[in-house]
Amino acid sequence: LLVGLMQKMGIKSILALILFISTPFNSFAQDTDLKQVYTNLTTAINSALLTHKGSYELGGSIYYDYTQTDYKNGSEKTDEIIQGKPGIYHFFFNNLAFGIVVSYTNNSTKYKNPSQEVNFEQTAVGPSIKKYFHKDKLRPYVSAGYLFSTGDQIEGSEIVLGTGIMYHFQSTFGITLHLNYGIIF
Repeated sequence: LLVGLMQKMGIKSILALILFISTPFNSFAQDTDLKQVYTNLTTAINSALLTHKGSYELGGSIYYDYTQTDYKNGSEKTDEIIQGKPGIYHFFFNNLAFGIVVSYTNNSTKYKNPSQEVNFEQTAVGPSIKKYFHKDKLRPYVSAGYLFSTGDQIEGSEIVLGTGIMYHFQSTFGITLHLNYGIIF
């Protein structure tokens, strides 16, 4: 199963997965027109130094989706989306971090009968803020960000609001459950 998935994903996707697997932040699902409001739930691994003044947090997320649809008339459609979204934050105050987030999305849609392929890439970058509450092993937080997008089909902006909770296993490692709500315009 793992070998089949690796063959399907290709070397670029595997490298992107390795690069971003240790970093969670906000991730989002997009429709091909990139105009709708979305909600996405993601679980990711968070590598952070404690949330006190002077610390840094390296985070991010990765999203992969492969969908194949077979129609009764014999035609077929496959969609493949991969997205990586790393971010780095600096805590200028206890439990309050400011950072930069970069997002890269590659979307490929293929049709059979008739044969057609549509590909596009999207890149976004922008500032983000994260506020943690409590100093326990469970640390709820809220986040907000603004991304400037450029790509094959869309140039625009995105406002991202999020909330989540981080469970700290150790002082430098935790797992995050994060919920985003964003508007692309």
